[in-house]
Amino acid sequence: MVRQHTHTPPAAHIDWPVRTSTKDGAPVVLRPMKRRDVWRAASGLGYVSRQSFHIGVEDVSIGQVANEFMVSLKMPRYLYLVAEVEDDFAGLATARPGRFGEKDFHVATLSIWLLPFARNRGVGREMMKTLIEWCRVVGYEKAELEVFANNAPAVHLYRSLGFEVEAVQRRAVRTPRGTYTHNIFMGLFLT
Repeated sequence: MVRQHTHTPPAAHIDWPVRTSTKDGAPVVLRPMKRRDVWRAASGLGYVSRQSFHIGVEDVSIGQVANEFMVSLKMPRYLYLVAEVEDDFAGLATARPGRFGEKDFHVATLSIWLLPFARNRGVGREMMKTLIEWCRVVGYEKAELEVFANNAPAVHLYRSLGFEVEAVQRRAVRTPRGTYTHNIFMGLFLT
């Protein structure tokens, strides 16, 4: 029998949507994903997975991803954070409970991806800051993520937000050019 975790989140909350702007002044809206966003998010992830080496998935089945998003929308302690730049879908950041059930229910696993037009504009930083704050609000004690070592901008961003390297898998990933890069595990204590 699986027990239901009964953690009571703190009284604080986030007022959705979060409104901010890019470095060049374009309006940005951050909000939880809704059913109407599922296909845009799945299609975007499919595009990014084909175009970018730095994302942890390859050759995404858009239908399968859309189905997984739909199921996850109803799950407690999951957040799919949509970013819109000038009303255009720009990317997705996620927080979800650890994979070991009660053993790591206090740990949020984070991920993020952006479409090319939204990169290097400060959108990812705002998404991560909002995701981290949401994790605190719902009672997570720690956030963790993985990043390829050759993704210097992402490593820099995570370090600037307080994440620390916890482990390194050496030569864990082979690049399209046949060279290798490390996979870095990073963590941030939230309490």
